[in-house]
Amino acid sequence: MASASKIAIALLCVALVVSLGLNALYMQALGQLSGIVEQLEKENRHLREVVMHLNATLQRMQSSPTVAPSPPEGWKWIYAVAVYVDRSGEPHGIVLKMHGSITPGEGRIFVATTPKIGIELQEPAETAFNVACSLLGINESQYDFHLVVEAPMSVNVVDGPSAGSAITVLAVATLLDAEINHTIVSTGTINPDGTIGKVGGVYYKALASAEAGAKTFTVPRGQSIVVVAIPKTYHPAPWVTITTYTFKEVNLQEYLQEKGYSLKVAEVKNIQDLLAIYGIKLPG
Repeated sequence: MASASKIAIALLCVALVVSLGLNALYMQALGQLSGIVEQLEKENRHLREVVMHLNATLQRMQSSPTVAPSPPEGWKWIYAVAVYVDRSGEPHGIVLKMHGSITPGEGRIFVATTPKIGIELQEPAETAFNVACSLLGINESQYDFHLVVEAPMSVNVVDGPSAGSAITVLAVATLLDAEINHTIVSTGTINPDGTIGKVGGVYYKALASAEAGAKTFTVPRGQSIVVVAIPKTYHPAPWVTITTYTFKEVNLQEYLQEKGYSLKVAEVKNIQDLLAIYGIKLPG
């Protein structure tokens, strides 16, 4: 009996040691997992802030744009690019086709979309038209500017002002009856003095442009270097997969080349720089 008791005690001691060892391994794995989750939350904070900003912009929209039929043949058109957020909160770039026409009128700006897309273009279109007329010495109060935006699908685009530079090129080309190079896609706001302002979502816009077959992508000065999220996958346990993101500054053109895209990225300071890239010459 004494021998059996000793064996039982020994087995209990072994079980206790094994249990303590497994518990220590579990706590170590749990600590590693907690550290990885904390790092993931920290590294993704910027992206969450961007998504929150985009969603807030959507909620601030007071009215939906008019849905328009396809524009008549003969209108000038240009590619623009914007950012939208899908249902899961992920941002994507989308290439838009903008058609313009200028007729005798009273300085009015008419904006419509097809299909329905949540995009605010009234103010950037007004600024673009005024800048175009100023460049050419034309009295804008004697003309009306008609703008129709075509999208490949119905989405909520949230950064309409970033199309301002492209709308200005469209207005200038329409006034001059100049050809527009459709291998170029541009992004950038337009300021009343003709300078081109910075925008967000440059990487997503460049990627969408490259996938659409663009040869040149223009960005505001200083935005050919972008911050991208580099994913890294961890397996703290056989049944657990965690992806974290490291944010890194990269040269946009080189980064896209590494992904197999041949897209020239050019920086522009003002509308004159952008018109030169499109090959549109101003009189005089």
